[in-house]
Amino acid sequence: MSIKEEQSQYILSSFSSMKSKEDFVGLLNYAKVIIYGDKAVPFTLKHLNYHSNPQVSKNRYTAFTIKKKSGANRTIHAPSKGLKAIQKCLNLLLQIVYAQHQHKAATGFVPGKSIVDNAKLHTNSIYVYNLDLKDFFPSIDQARVWGRLKFPPFNLNEKSGRLELANMIASLCCHQLEVERLQPDGSWQKDVRNVLPQGAPTSPTLTNIICQQLDFYLSAVAKRFNLKYSRYADDITFSSQHNVYHEGGEFLNELHRIIAAQNFHVKPSKTRLQKRGYRQEVTGIVVNEHASVPKRYIKQLRMWLYYWEQYGYDRAYSYFVQQYKVDKGYTKKGKPNMANVIKGKLDYLKMVKGSDSAVYQKLTERYDLLRKEEPAKTKLTIFSTISETSESDSSFIKIVVENSASPSIPDKLTREINIPKDTVLPHVLLIDNKLVIEGTTPTKKLLPHNPMHTVSFLKKFKIADGSGFKELVHDVILSDEIVDDIISKVKSHPNFIYHYKQERVSNIEYINVGIQSEVIQLINLFESEGIPFYKETGKHPFNNDEKYTEFAKKFKKKYRYGSGSEYSKLHQDILNIAIDQKIPQDCIEFLPDERAFNIRSGFFTWQPLIYRGLRHIFQCIADHSNIHGESLKHVDDKEVLVKAEKGDADGHKFIEVSILDKNSKATIDSDLLLHFYKESTAFKQDFRNLCDWFIECDFTAEPPKRINLLIARRLGSESVEIEPLSNPVGGFKHVLRFYDVR
Repeated sequence: MSIKEEQSQYILSSFSSMKSKEDFVGLLNYAKVIIYGDKAVPFTLKHLNYHSNPQVSKNRYTAFTIKKKSGANRTIHAPSKGLKAIQKCLNLLLQIVYAQHQHKAATGFVPGKSIVDNAKLHTNSIYVYNLDLKDFFPSIDQARVWGRLKFPPFNLNEKSGRLELANMIASLCCHQLEVERLQPDGSWQKDVRNVLPQGAPTSPTLTNIICQQLDFYLSAVAKRFNLKYSRYADDITFSSQHNVYHEGGEFLNELHRIIAAQNFHVKPSKTRLQKRGYRQEVTGIVVNEHASVPKRYIKQLRMWLYYWEQYGYDRAYSYFVQQYKVDKGYTKKGKPNMANVIKGKLDYLKMVKGSDSAVYQKLTERYDLLRKEEPAKTKLTIFSTISETSESDSSFIKIVVENSASPSIPDKLTREINIPKDTVLPHVLLIDNKLVIEGTTPTKKLLPHNPMHTVSFLKKFKIADGSGFKELVHDVILSDEIVDDIISKVKSHPNFIYHYKQERVSNIEYINVGIQSEVIQLINLFESEGIPFYKETGKHPFNNDEKYTEFAKKFKKKYRYGSGSEYSKLHQDILNIAIDQKIPQDCIEFLPDERAFNIRSGFFTWQPLIYRGLRHIFQCIADHSNIHGESLKHVDDKEVLVKAEKGDADGHKFIEVSILDKNSKATIDSDLLLHFYKESTAFKQDFRNLCDWFIECDFTAEPPKRINLLIARRLGSESVEIEPLSNPVGGFKHVLRFYDVR
């Protein structure tokens, strides 16, 4: 993100002249447009008051752990969505206001500087001395942040009449945590204090501001002893051509005195002296002669590229992912993309060694060649029509076919072909339920939504209809003839015939892609594991074969909510999601009561996707974002009402599950609200072809309205997306409608 000079000057001028919280909100909104764009929803004073008061906003942070390289856990405190947006804007203000006062020795989290700048200072030294500060972020109390904001260049003090702004900023940036503090007797004692949390966007910038005096004193000491000094966050480095790093020596005594005087403490386990002749590292970069990466880094890149060249992408990926998880210690949601990881490592190599590095150039050539030469997949994704007929023949339609995307080739190849006008495209050829319309600038169009098709298909696993699917997950009597019949029928089903036989059929009823992929796994396992078991024992593999049984029993719990032990429980899923989102269970009330809710909430669906969609809904409730507006949360006054009731529409029976966030109002207009949810994965993937989904809510600036997100087409003509409601809703309500097919 680049900041224009006039924007920086405006922020500097506005910050120095702001007098009130209203002025502060206005400046934050100016920064928000820079970061998020013109369509960013403005902050209000209510937002700031809410997030700056931990007594009101009790779920401001979510704690989780990640693995350090040492194997120990690092605790991260991630701010809620609303607070994070405020902190990102505030961080921009702090960086700009403080930019001219930033000490040159600070290289971490400083715009325009990187770990390479930190390392290059210490290249070609005989001695490199590293030390880390203990519990760096939480060692800085809120009172210390507040006190620093009173002085230049911020000047938020009594004299300027702006002390309340220092109070608000310090509160927005700090969080109550259990920390360790050094006692007069030299022991460490745990205490609960408001401190800078590791995970807040503002914490790194504030540590640089707090450490200004530390940098000044340590730079003076470095000059006195003829050393080079830099600091990257809590990582402090000195280097020199002579050794002054003796225990009990004058330099180390003075160093520890200054650090202690600044209310920091050295972490002995991370202190090391690196001498020439051995590998010298500064913030992970080798500095013996010039800035470089460790040899292992290059070896690993070469190894991954070699696997890719020798064995192809898919097999190389299996080797890669094992090593990647070991190195990282953890992985983010989803699977790592090998091609993207390699590209990222090459970019890092370029940053450290430069684009003219021979090693970088050779590895990049190999990577580029692999991306160009990898053969296209045989399966094709067929996209929607550009017109009803082609120019040459009225019995044909023009479509675009595209090579199936592989993780390593994001740039897809397309070409036009003609197919018979009455052809129904096989579901297996579609990716993530998406169709791309032909044109110079492709736009995405989703498959038609019809949950009755999915419900009808899922019932095949419960009801013996001769399709063969029930026999896959129930312990029935088998014979060679029955086994052959099961495999023949399930592979010939319209949704799977193309996958197994490359045959196209008409009148296909599309089901959710997530379900289809799991059914294919089930069929393949039955054929590869289950049938051999039956041939050997004469028994059905469902209750005997270990691998197939495990998968099949898990599959059964996914295709239906119900009261039986073999099914998932909607009531329990909702409670688990609420706990995960830090919503107290006392705030959730099931209607008409828990027992009736459990009885009513039994229906065919796909539990993993419904769970993920519900998680999206409850995350919005927990965050109290601009989508849901301001909402008060009182444990004594239950505010999230979850209701299940039966209904009938145009002859189709359904079970309707509504989730009402009481007293919450949408603060943006209905068009923006509709756009927000249509961009969500809940709309595009999770609820599509599983259930209808609409929202009824009150607005702060509009009458109550209903937002129709997913409505089954079979119930008649296309429904309007936004409808007015005659009566207030009493909050913000999501409604999920699950159909039954007789």
